[in-house]
Amino acid sequence: MAVEEKSFIGPDVVADSHSDSEKGGDVVNSDALQLASLGHVEELERNFGLLALVGLGFVCSGSWFGVTLSLVAGVMSGGPAVLVYGALVIPAFSLLIVLSLAEMGSAYPTTAGPLEWTFRLAPRKWALFLSWMTGWANLISWLVGSAANVAVMANQMVFLANLYNPSFEAKTWQIWLIMEGCLILNGLLNAFGTRLLPKIDTVQFYWFIGSFLIVAITTVAAANPHQPAKFVFGTFYNATGWTNPFVVFMNGLIITAGNFVALDASCHLAEEMSSPSRTIPKAMLMTVGIGCITDFIVSICLMFSVGQDKDAFFESAAPYLTIVLSSTGSKAAAACISTTLLVNNFISTTSVIQVGSRIIWSFSRDGGFIFPTFFAKVNTSLACPLPAVVMSWAIGALVAILYLASSTAFNALLSCLVIMAYVAYAIPITCLLIRGRVYDRPGTFKLGKWGWAINIISLIFMAFLAIFFCFPVFRPVEKANMNYAAPTTVGFLAVTLILWFVAGKQNYKGSSLEGIHVHGL
Repeated sequence: MAVEEKSFIGPDVVADSHSDSEKGGDVVNSDALQLASLGHVEELERNFGLLALVGLGFVCSGSWFGVTLSLVAGVMSGGPAVLVYGALVIPAFSLLIVLSLAEMGSAYPTTAGPLEWTFRLAPRKWALFLSWMTGWANLISWLVGSAANVAVMANQMVFLANLYNPSFEAKTWQIWLIMEGCLILNGLLNAFGTRLLPKIDTVQFYWFIGSFLIVAITTVAAANPHQPAKFVFGTFYNATGWTNPFVVFMNGLIITAGNFVALDASCHLAEEMSSPSRTIPKAMLMTVGIGCITDFIVSICLMFSVGQDKDAFFESAAPYLTIVLSSTGSKAAAACISTTLLVNNFISTTSVIQVGSRIIWSFSRDGGFIFPTFFAKVNTSLACPLPAVVMSWAIGALVAILYLASSTAFNALLSCLVIMAYVAYAIPITCLLIRGRVYDRPGTFKLGKWGWAINIISLIFMAFLAIFFCFPVFRPVEKANMNYAAPTTVGFLAVTLILWFVAGKQNYKGSSLEGIHVHGL
């Protein structure tokens, strides 16, 4: 497709394109027209359907299987009561956040996501700067995420080995090798299997639901006796050293919040799906909606199935394995369930690298990333932005090296993941409120009169949680258990600010506000 000089393609073209596709017109052309009106040329293949996007959203956000993997921290910070009530509170507020994001994603459906929304909604004087800060915050949260995923995966494998060989103690270098090996496989799948990813994510949708049913039904059906409701809903357990119950409760709550952080996943594939203005809100809401239900049910099922030896549960390094073992009495059953979690985690890492690469690519085409011309390239034979994919993988691999050097440094880097994501969500929402919630080109999904309340509550909730993400989980505070989220976040934002004055101010141009005209459409 040849591109002319920039010329205006107004919102009316977008509206017409939607109606054309509904009447059986050329859906591909209508999507390309909409993208052109937002200042970009279509370069990626639109292969992702709704179920594939929801499958991707599931594994990126974690939801129910994230509960099983983070159970040890949740048990120590409040116990069963906090886990169960947290599975109601966090998803409910996460739904408000995703409603805010879905509305903006419907209005401006490009791969850039939050950085594009900020550029469009911010006051013109501040649009480039705020978009730059949003883009880097969003990018950091995703690039660090792949290393976090493989760290969890490697430790899962160690727990699985301990199931059959309790005396086995994994060395740090062994865990690191597992991490890097997983990242290599995930990177290769992203580089050479792009056309397979929609199929894998569609299968993952069914796998997610199926494995959820297996875990929930197996633990409850096999457990005998079950824990009483008083234990599930009324047991508050504190092994953190904090004496303030509210702080303990909040520390437990943020564990669940970590399972609902990658809420923008599907919007970064906007240029790889049909009718993105309609599909993005559906995918995001289905992801969080089903995630809320499965998260709560699994939390309830696991707590009712703890078994008679509650001390073993509270003291276990892998509580989900302890629950399955006490319920079924079978190592094979525990190994099978652990394997289902490993599959979820592996696909999750693949998706995180994919999303990270799309942010790098979209940021580069607007001049926001290093060597923008190179990282904005798309390999048409592989149907992916290959340089961006390699960079997304490479950064994850470099972060993983920190685990080998110092687990404290590694955890310090990961500690800012959620806060940086919240920064990327909060900036465009704030810009939308400042302009009176008026879009220059509204999408098909609108919050209407509820928009103000939803946006404001979302901001308050994220700000409130961000504070507690900076609290140390355990007391007394030592070097090994120190929470470095605050200094790490400030450090990243400071570097991003410096880079703005060094390079961003001169090179970052943002997308075209006037759109472009593409021959042949």
